[in-house]
Amino acid sequence: MTKCIAISGKGGSGKTTVAVNLASALHNSGKNVILLDANTAAPHVAMHMGFPELNVSLHEVLEGKNSITEAIYLHPSGLKVIPSNISKNPAYKKNRKIGSVLLDLIGKAAVVVMDLPPTLSEETLSAIKAADETIVVTNPEVVSLADALKTIKLAEDSGSVVPGVILNKSKRNYKIEFEQLSKRLISTIPEDKNIPKSLSMGHPVVYSHPFSPAALEFRRLADTLS
Repeated sequence: MTKCIAISGKGGSGKTTVAVNLASALHNSGKNVILLDANTAAPHVAMHMGFPELNVSLHEVLEGKNSITEAIYLHPSGLKVIPSNISKNPAYKKNRKIGSVLLDLIGKAAVVVMDLPPTLSEETLSAIKAADETIVVTNPEVVSLADALKTIKLAEDSGSVVPGVILNKSKRNYKIEFEQLSKRLISTIPEDKNIPKSLSMGHPVVYSHPFSPAALEFRRLADTLS
């Protein structure tokens, strides 16, 4: 059985960093994982994973030009990645929805980690509806907190389970302040100077700096979700 975990959060929350490193940590724990970049408007997974040139991406799959298996790339760690193409025209014609693409991945992995668009658009809603679980990434700011509340409600109204919230870029413990989310704070990712270093290297921090504070927390999160 294939389980799809959607990672949601507003722009600047570090949502893609969480998606990339959670997928990598789950892969390192022995799970068969596919990382899918569903943010077709402003995709960043390819940059995080060091894939500068893409012949086939999720865009071509949604256009109906290629199959989903043709868009799977292999990171040096062994993690399978389906990126979107940052150079693609945002006005491209979609002939398929993300939900039908996810159906094509059933049986091809134990877990699909899906990086969602930052806006609560129709495309985001379609992706959330197709996901088994939605994990919300937020920061210790009022605006980010309000956005997290909105996303939690949208996900649950769409039938997706929200197992908890991830607090990213944390400098201290915010558990009391985040009780109003009515969701368990499943992880607190510390601010870590190694994350921008890993991005410049084109590798997840759990791969490039496996003993850094953020990498250790991503591994703990993967164990919790497993």
